[in-house]
Amino acid sequence: MEEILNERDPGVEETAGSAKQHQNRRGKGHLSTRRTGGELVIFIIVFILFTVYAISLIMPLLWMLMNSFKDGTEYAIDVVMADTLRLPTKWKFSNYVEVFSRIVYNDVTFFGMMLNSLYYIFIEQGLRLFFVAVTGYILSKYTFKGRNAIYAIAIFAMTLPIIGNTAAGVSLRASLGIYDNLLAVFFTAGSGAWGFEFLLMYAFFKSVPWDYAEAAFIDGANHYEVFFRIMLPMGMPMLSTLFILAAIGSWNDYTSPMLYFPSFPNLAMGLYQVSGELTRGDMSVYYAALVITTLPVLIVFTLFSDKIMKNYSVGGLKG
Repeated sequence: MEEILNERDPGVEETAGSAKQHQNRRGKGHLSTRRTGGELVIFIIVFILFTVYAISLIMPLLWMLMNSFKDGTEYAIDVVMADTLRLPTKWKFSNYVEVFSRIVYNDVTFFGMMLNSLYYIFIEQGLRLFFVAVTGYILSKYTFKGRNAIYAIAIFAMTLPIIGNTAAGVSLRASLGIYDNLLAVFFTAGSGAWGFEFLLMYAFFKSVPWDYAEAAFIDGANHYEVFFRIMLPMGMPMLSTLFILAAIGSWNDYTSPMLYFPSFPNLAMGLYQVSGELTRGDMSVYYAALVITTLPVLIVFTLFSDKIMKNYSVGGLKG
């Protein structure tokens, strides 16, 4: 019995030896991931540069927020004394209430500008992205004469500078009688169904198997039902990401309303135009308006940043 207990199993020894070698390899691999002296120096330099860059982005926001709580007279004195970085001696929260009565451009109040901004986002951008989805789906799933030509035109349109089309766009709207008319978005939304969003939706629908549609056809569905009940819901994660980015861009866009809808300013256009008409005593209220305008963008991007990066990565891989 003792001989049996003392006898070593070769298989056990081999297994133990393999485990030890594997552990040594893991240890060596772990040590190899440590930064060398040169890599550490580069890491520190890059870290400092990005930290300085982040501070340069955050400081203007903090400066704007701090001055939005100052009295108009106090801010004017601080400008003369070159001391606008100090905290308010008396915090004036009423500036945020006065924004809605004192910030006016072209007889449009701050609240009216906000409504116009929401209109441009949900109506104009919503319609445009719907046409983006329809165009991407049709060109990716159907074969017909002129399909390749339309795709080539879509790619070519991306190379044209946007500013070069503004004169033609204004002239076309004027000739159609829809210049400076909010109803124009219903007629022109389809013209924006190209660009980077189109490529992403085209790549997404290209990656979706046609088996889903064939199964729906067997159950008696038509082409419209396949798109609205199957394909479009599958593309909603990507489409919602594009809508978030389009909404942020539209919220900050002042050139399009200025060119095509001068009587219906959004927040970006209205605040841009008002900035040259205010005195130093009004700047605290103006900064409060800027804070109100900036907050939605920061909140939306903070809440959906992971979703945006995830869907963009998926779209890039599928493309």
